[in-house]
Amino acid sequence: MISNCVVSLSIDKLAVFAETFRVLRPGGRIGVFDVVADDALTPEQRTGRGDFVGCIAGVLSFTEYRAGLEAEGFTEIGITPSHAVADGLHSAIVRAVKPQTVTSPSASGQVESACCGVNACCSPAETPQDPAVTVTEAKMASGCGCQS
Repeated sequence: MISNCVVSLSIDKLAVFAETFRVLRPGGRIGVFDVVADDALTPEQRTGRGDFVGCIAGVLSFTEYRAGLEAEGFTEIGITPSHAVADGLHSAIVRAVKPQTVTSPSASGQVESACCGVNACCSPAETPQDPAVTVTEAKMASGCGCQS
């Protein structure tokens, strides 16, 4: 579970999603209490409703939050508003799961393992993302549970 508003307070929300996905084991779950904006609100309107101290200026919309989690490979995403915190802004419970078997596209378009620094992890085609290390070294450094 991540504390209240941690994602909203982050300047680089996609990096938060990526790091969360990276450190979770396959099948791991995330739960976040955060503030989420109605999809109709523009970023300027969100900022006008509060500041970063109040977890409001940096909020994502429901669609942006879901898209950010999906982009990292999370599944079973649920965003459940609990109560209004301002006009068009809601306190919400955000849940998602890292699938048991995971591959996600990297920035270069290659498929990479989501559990460690290895492309096509646990398959005959596995290669290290960093050519300076071996597959075994990459798996050991990341804590990959399928070190082979």
